[in-house]
Amino acid sequence: MAESLLRNALITLDCRLSKAEAQLAELQLDYGRVLLRQMASQTENKLARVAMPHLVPNTAKHMTFSRLSKGRGKGFNEAAFEQVVQQHPGLAGGLEALKELGPWAAHPLMARTSVGSQQGVTIGLLQELIDKEFPDGDPVKPDVDAVLACLTDLAQHLGESLFVSTT
Repeated sequence: MAESLLRNALITLDCRLSKAEAQLAELQLDYGRVLLRQMASQTENKLARVAMPHLVPNTAKHMTFSRLSKGRGKGFNEAAFEQVVQQHPGLAGGLEALKELGPWAAHPLMARTSVGSQQGVTIGLLQELIDKEFPDGDPVKPDVDAVLACLTDLAQHLGESLFVSTT
């Protein structure tokens, strides 16, 4: 009787563990999508601050590519905006594709690793996530790669890390 109860308990625990492992894999994929979505909003934020230098991360957090492309905003420097856009063909399409991955959320400054620790968001990490979400041959991948290149250039230009707090 005791052996039967123990066996049933082990089977139940094994089933729960399998479900938890499956959910963890799904959450890790979703977290990768969150980071990619945030890559888009961080790029827009930095682009807004290049085109409108009086802004800071918190005041630029609602400046989208669409708004910027219409030249909206006090102190807008169209030449600076156009220069960045011309340097990164496909930027608009890449931003659109990344935004379709999910809703906006607060910008994480750190990324979770597979072992549960945290690391800074890096170019390599973002490229790995891009490669997982947009395989070679995906017609959108070059546009998404343009977003990463733009984010990298803008972060360097502004003297910032890739992801900055907007709160």
